[in-house]
Amino acid sequence: MLKKFKFIINIVEWIVFAFLLCFLFILFSPKLPIKNVPKSFIVVTGSMEPTIKTGSVAFVKNIDSKNIKTGDIIAFTSPSDPNDTILHRVNSISSTDPLTFKTKGDNNNDIDAWDVTDVGVKGIYITAIPYLGLIAAFIKKPLGFILIIGIPALIFIIFQLLNIKKAIAEEVDRKVSQKIAESKKSDSTKTILKSIIFFILFISASFSLSSIHLIKAVFSDTVSIDGINISIADFTKPTIPINLHWSNPDISCGGYTNSYTATPNWDDSLDDIAITKYEYEIIYPTKIGTTGIWHTFITSSQYTGVFNQGEGLHTFRVRAYDANGNISDWSDSCSVTYDKTIPSSLITRPMLNLEQDNDIYTIKPVIEFWDKEIHGTAFDQLSGVKNVDLSIYSYRENKFWNGTEWLNGTEQTVRVTAQGTTDWEYKINADSIPFGFYKIIAHAIDKAGNVENSATIEFEYVPTSVETITPTPIPTTDINLLSNHSDNKINLEITNISAPLDYEILYTGNGLKKGIVGHINNDEIIDSKYVKDFYFGTCSTGGNCTPETVAVGSIITVNLTGGTTFTKTFNY
Repeated sequence: MLKKFKFIINIVEWIVFAFLLCFLFILFSPKLPIKNVPKSFIVVTGSMEPTIKTGSVAFVKNIDSKNIKTGDIIAFTSPSDPNDTILHRVNSISSTDPLTFKTKGDNNNDIDAWDVTDVGVKGIYITAIPYLGLIAAFIKKPLGFILIIGIPALIFIIFQLLNIKKAIAEEVDRKVSQKIAESKKSDSTKTILKSIIFFILFISASFSLSSIHLIKAVFSDTVSIDGINISIADFTKPTIPINLHWSNPDISCGGYTNSYTATPNWDDSLDDIAITKYEYEIIYPTKIGTTGIWHTFITSSQYTGVFNQGEGLHTFRVRAYDANGNISDWSDSCSVTYDKTIPSSLITRPMLNLEQDNDIYTIKPVIEFWDKEIHGTAFDQLSGVKNVDLSIYSYRENKFWNGTEWLNGTEQTVRVTAQGTTDWEYKINADSIPFGFYKIIAHAIDKAGNVENSATIEFEYVPTSVETITPTPIPTTDINLLSNHSDNKINLEITNISAPLDYEILYTGNGLKKGIVGHINNDEIIDSKYVKDFYFGTCSTGGNCTPETVAVGSIITVNLTGGTTFTKTFNY
């Protein structure tokens, strides 16, 4: 049994011995001065995938350029840099005199820009051993050297030292016959020599891995074979893109927008060599209600585009490519909800059960009791309601509510914000509410920034006798009219005026009714008073007037219109 085991061990050792010899031959082939011996190189990236895997050891042999045909993979001196060697497939034969070739990497989109001459061809690709180049690159690192060379070498040395020790012990065993002793001596000498040879072969093979020439694939369109030391081979992925967000306008992931120009952004990835491009992928809602996925390649760390599909959730992610074709992992996803639909709202109080959202009434509804509260609902399907603003305007007083007091002004001059979103409410914090006609408009605003401007109610507030109301004192407007018979000029004076008015001055003279009409602007009202001189007659553009004689005893009527009409008559 022991003899059978030793026999098997010897066979294994000789197989390893033969393998190491072949392996060393392959590794040292580029340095041998033999013409037809294949030369080996490490492929570091993926320009020729899937034919030649990244990390393989590729073999190239010499060939007569005239025997090269379309479809062959050839090694040739780079036309752009004589220090580089390229490994690409022959795409076509450009010409036969001189003999030139068009080439292309299997994993590239475009044909190489150059023409390869026959004198630049170094050989034709034979085969490749996958992943052996990765082992060589790993050996150059401290951890790889310990795991692949250090520990196996230590085990191998210990094993061979044990064999040597055993052989020496048998050599000095003098208790057996001389013939057996001599035989043992011969065997022990062979064991020692074999162990030394195995040790030298193993260490040589291990360290020779680091001397293989490097095939450095330029992923975009070339694969270069270079004599660079293996330590610079780039198998490192770029860093994953981070800080994904949106700009134009600025939006964080998970935000909302009604702008179709929102632009996805991210921080630049980092790499040992250089970042050449980013792969951008977005999942989006289509206009027909389905979900689409689209991606493209860009060189900058943002994608300039527009939302030209449906409203809803748009989610993007990116990954980086470096100059050697290494690809980062996908980034985290970043979403934004695109919403351009205006929200809607409904005012439910103080209208109670009356018809809502209708600002056209033949007779406006009358409310006898109002607790100063306004309630309603709002709805938005995509981004949701952010808040509801209200415009509260009193016709009779010509005042609006600004949140703390009633101020003079037109409707929608100021808005106040209600509490709540889908169900909202607002209470007018005032001692009293003026009676008269009101117009209230609800402006629902969604999270994307869309603003509604349609929910409107109008009503007349007439408090009952039970309710104690202290109405706001209303100044009495008065009209004074003075005449100057010598130049037929009249002077109009209106007091206690607080807002713009339209006026009409009529008189009867010579059997005909005549008059003047006009408008009083805010800037013409000084200290609640309006004063102006008028001529009954014709005036030129230069201001020269030809007055018309107004007969004594004529009747002059002044009408003022501004919400209500005020009339006063004078005897001239």
